[in-house]
Amino acid sequence: MALNIPTDSAALFWTQTTALDGVSYVLTFRYNSREQCYYLSIDSQDGSTNYVNGLKLVSNYLLLQEVSTPPGELVVLAIGDDSPARVGDFGGGRCALYYIAQADVIASGAEPWRNPYA
Repeated sequence: MALNIPTDSAALFWTQTTALDGVSYVLTFRYNSREQCYYLSIDSQDGSTNYVNGLKLVSNYLLLQEVSTPPGELVVLAIGDDSPARVGDFGGGRCALYYIAQADVIASGAEPWRNPYA
């Protein structure tokens, strides 16, 4: 089951703390006006570790395939077309950000390196 991550539909920049697989992370969203898309950074709750920096939130694509933390998977589901989310597209608009838990990623047959307990 996927977790729908709450997002702000009108903000160009915001930071929020979100629990993913039971661990709190700081998610920072930045809108790039020239490219008309959002970028995401993921940090530890205390700010000491940056896990992901400047990840472009493209639509309908597994976004965390190349990183091991957080252990699950992020995806921006878009309705209508595959263009990245623009201002107003999140928060009940055309796009929604989901987190797929690590157990569900593993159950789907993902690469074993994504599972630190294997």
